[in-house]
Amino acid sequence: MVVLAALAEIRPDRQQIPIDQPVLHAAPTHNPRIDPGIRTLPGFEAELLYRPDLETEGSWVALCAGAGNHLYAADQYGTIYLVEPPAVDDFETSVQIRALDVQLSGAQGLCWAFDALYVMASGRGLMRIIDSNDDDLPDQPELLVEMPEAGEHGTHAIVAAPDGKTLLFACGNHTALAPIDRSRVPQVWQEDLLLPRDNDPRGHAAGVMAPGGCIYRMNPDGSQLELIACGFRNTYDLAVRADGEIFTFDSDMEWDLGLPWYRPARLCHVVSGADFGWRHGSGKWRPWFEDSVPAVKDIGPASPTGMLFGTGLRFPQAYQRMLYMLDWTYGIIYAASLKPSGGSFQAEVQQFISGKPLPVCDATVGADGALYFITGGRRIQSGLYRVVYRGEQDTTPLVERFNPSYERAMRRQMEQLHRADAPAGAIGTIWTQIGHSDRFVRHAARVALEHQPVARWKDRALNERDPSRAVIALLALTRHGSADDRPAVFEALASIDVEQLDRARRLAWLRAWELALIRLGPPNPDERARAIEVLNGRFPSGDPLADELLATLLAALDAPDLIDRCLAMLDQGSSESPFEWAELAKQNDQYGSAIRSMIDSPPPTRQLHYARVLSFVAKGWTLPQRQKYLAFLARAASAGGGMSYRGYIERMRERTLATCTEEEREVLSALALPAAEAALPPIVLPRGPGRAWTVEEAVRAVQTGRGKRDFARGAGLYRAAMCANCHQINGMGANAGPDLTSVGNKYALPDLMRAIIDPGDAITDQYAITDIVLNDGRRLSGLIVSADEQAIELATNFMDAGATIRIERSAITTITRSSTSPMPPGLINAMNEDELRDFVAFVLSGANAQDERFK
Repeated sequence: MVVLAALAEIRPDRQQIPIDQPVLHAAPTHNPRIDPGIRTLPGFEAELLYRPDLETEGSWVALCAGAGNHLYAADQYGTIYLVEPPAVDDFETSVQIRALDVQLSGAQGLCWAFDALYVMASGRGLMRIIDSNDDDLPDQPELLVEMPEAGEHGTHAIVAAPDGKTLLFACGNHTALAPIDRSRVPQVWQEDLLLPRDNDPRGHAAGVMAPGGCIYRMNPDGSQLELIACGFRNTYDLAVRADGEIFTFDSDMEWDLGLPWYRPARLCHVVSGADFGWRHGSGKWRPWFEDSVPAVKDIGPASPTGMLFGTGLRFPQAYQRMLYMLDWTYGIIYAASLKPSGGSFQAEVQQFISGKPLPVCDATVGADGALYFITGGRRIQSGLYRVVYRGEQDTTPLVERFNPSYERAMRRQMEQLHRADAPAGAIGTIWTQIGHSDRFVRHAARVALEHQPVARWKDRALNERDPSRAVIALLALTRHGSADDRPAVFEALASIDVEQLDRARRLAWLRAWELALIRLGPPNPDERARAIEVLNGRFPSGDPLADELLATLLAALDAPDLIDRCLAMLDQGSSESPFEWAELAKQNDQYGSAIRSMIDSPPPTRQLHYARVLSFVAKGWTLPQRQKYLAFLARAASAGGGMSYRGYIERMRERTLATCTEEEREVLSALALPAAEAALPPIVLPRGPGRAWTVEEAVRAVQTGRGKRDFARGAGLYRAAMCANCHQINGMGANAGPDLTSVGNKYALPDLMRAIIDPGDAITDQYAITDIVLNDGRRLSGLIVSADEQAIELATNFMDAGATIRIERSAITTITRSSTSPMPPGLINAMNEDELRDFVAFVLSGANAQDERFK
């Protein structure tokens, strides 16, 4: 019998302070360390303790608390440091820094636990470093889990679990699966896409398959390595509550903004055995898919980095229980208040700290009760900060008590069966919960069922008469069955009385049909006819989520009369924003106006799903239908979206035109997509005299300039320097390189000048050039747009990812990442000092004419 764990929600001894209740300012402390550029809540102070020398101490990205009041910090590309901060009320003593004598190429995760420093070492894997001579400087490294280099989507944070026995760590989606000993996730993951995938038009993550980003648990010596959950994009850090509940802050693919498969950066409750559904390109799963789990809270565009609970902070009690999440791009530390919701949680989120620039990377709780955080990354200037509370609220340490809630306890009970050696008798217990109304309870029950040998439960799934149980059991069977099971699964699904199901399980029923078509092989004519008979009359249903699945299913089944019904869906606009995160995003004044404009006037996101479905329907079109369809694509392409938004629409158009006759193509040529380039300011050629600017000279020139800057001249110089040829800023320009709208949130002036003058110093993975040497000695360079086991598609023109050449892998000798940036140096060398000031003001403002720099 499985024992029910006594688990539950926080019940503090003291009354909870509402997070929106005003708090009093403290009396003036005359703290000389306060950074006036950082916004905090009343009563909180953010102190700049230390600014590492960029040349000798690097750009810090990882931070953890050590023994006593020691901290450890790591340069992204090199050394680890022992940091000794002064006492909270000591405004005279300086921070003490000592380098560890350990040769590493950098680290993106640190954790002090079990009397050792655990390090996610770039290019090597998870290491443990012990202090062999008791000088407080760990010096003896040992590789525990080998993991190859995977760049910025590679190995990340490691944290100690509250059980005092194990460690947890996270890896991004470009990291190969670690050498696990066991898995809580059933090891049957696939892409599970019914219609063919569109790779990202710009080539990002091409060929990267499931399971995607993963979270693992292990013993302190690296043994018993266990996969906990998968399907993340580039989750960077973990936060573990005192009762063992795990949370992570997963990243979005900002190039997908405006598309149906865009997934915002989101707070996730990491439950046992979950696949969160990241798949590359257009393949990302919808959050309502029954074989996945949804997020606790969608945040919006962000670059998630560190996260932690406030346990141990000398803050007001409401903020001791908060979950803190760091956003590198927009310079924000969020505070999330968790509330129980069935087997999981909901969250209310507020901004806790923000600044421009404030590229926050990691944070930890010090032994002194302060919140420490660092800024840095990608070779930009770092800072070590400390947040203290000097207000008048009570900061007595919070005593947390956990009482059981039924759904969470039942979920935990099911999770104890997420193992291959679970007893056969557990199926009866599982079956009682597999039809549970709570999404997280039935998810845990289904995963427990999938750990049992299929032969033990297949017949029971096929013969279950309770619709709520049957639909989940059959979905599990589609994931583990074979083609021999297809006739019985089709008939069992067709026999379910769908009207007895609630909305969530109706969606699960449709997803089970989809998985049956994906995993159990193509249906024979009779099976296809039976599926069409059951599904065709349900579309459209009036439920936007169900209709997405129904349109996909009917297109794959080649159902009749689908074109007109999908075209009708293209006309169904909505006054509601398709972005569930829009209200939270509107509170974020760090976003540029391009994102704000898209939120206020959103693209036809939901309709684009039906447009994509129609692009796979090859037969049955009339010319007026094609005209209506291509006119919609032209309108959609003119709306705002991410950097890949237009490229995906172009794919839909190309696929449709490929099935047209020559005569149809000639008639339809007038319905081309509108010009992609937004209105650009006129070019202003620099008058000079210019010079070969160095970083130091450029910084000095800009800093010594005072007074109002000229926005129009800055914009024209931006064009003259050819920045708009590759970069968007506030919706203007091309999208071959990074969007510069938010650059002022993360780049201080010296960092910006360094990135312009020496562009090869730090190249993000998304824009890295690949060098290829062929067997015949020829050398090629470009962006890999797609890749499989047979060949790769290479865009040799950085500014046109659509123009590619195919290279068979058998013809390739070597493939290496280039250290050369596609951005040429010297772009500002024609400018004089005053012109440079206007140019820099334009860039740091994000092309915002209302910025203070121009007033």
